[in-house]
Amino acid sequence: MTTGELIHIYETALHSRPQILGAPGGALKPIEAAGELIKRYGHQAALEEASRKTGHSLAPWNFWYQVYSVLSNTTP
Repeated sequence: MTTGELIHIYETALHSRPQILGAPGGALKPIEAAGELIKRYGHQAALEEASRKTGHSLAPWNFWYQVYSVLSNTTP
């Protein structure tokens, strides 16, 4: 998966969510959050940000661990 594909997934998900008081409703999935981080920070900085947020919890069910996994399998 490429960075562009991830960003497209994020933007599609963001626009398809219902609006709650003017803001998108619902939580992002890890793949969508990865796209948001890339859009905000760029690929390398997104990896570092997700890595920082995992902290010491590297359990597979940890949300930021899942985001990091998506980012690390994405080509810039």
